[in-house]
Amino acid sequence: MSYQVLAAISKYKDKRSFDILRNALEVKGSFSDMIPISAIHGLTEFNNSNDLREESMNLIIEKTSEGNSNSIRVAAIENLKEFLLHASSDTQQKIFKVLLNSLDDKWPDVRKKTLAILENTFDIDNNLFNQTLIDELLKKIEKIVTEDLNYEVRRIAEISLLKIREKHPRQLKETMISKIELSNFISKKVKVRTINVLAPSLQSMIFQTFYTRTKY
Repeated sequence: MSYQVLAAISKYKDKRSFDILRNALEVKGSFSDMIPISAIHGLTEFNNSNDLREESMNLIIEKTSEGNSNSIRVAAIENLKEFLLHASSDTQQKIFKVLLNSLDDKWPDVRKKTLAILENTFDIDNNLFNQTLIDELLKKIEKIVTEDLNYEVRRIAEISLLKIREKHPRQLKETMISKIELSNFISKKVKVRTINVLAPSLQSMIFQTFYTRTKY
């Protein structure tokens, strides 16, 4: 079965099409995992289905875990955000916890997609998320900013952290013990941002100097 057929089947949004998409999720060996990825996109069409919405979401959540290919995990994370529209508090918390775990994913594109959803979709300033979850989110993003081996991921994480701080100053201030700690935190982020911006230029300058000296 081709991915074009799966895309067409998903438009019916009935039990039969759901079963076909669920089976397609487990197909192995298709080029670039096009069959299971198309099935993920197809199951996302059920996000407005009262009968199959929860089951479709759970199948996609399963594909965010280790053991699935990098491309499948990226597709699963990217499509999870569609289930947040008009979602219940339980659903939002469930997806939020999945995204928290995905911040530790070994594949950079998974971490980047996760950061984008956390930055743009969730409102951590409401009463839905307790302080423990918020603290865990902030600590993970801070760790990515300072320790992630991928420069692009570090940069995206830093921007995400700054934007979250701008959108939710009240909650973020509550996570700081004192004004001094908050001030130190901001200073540290500015320093990291400066290093991240200048690092490629400095590396280029060092290489150019070395090349010029060795050439002559």
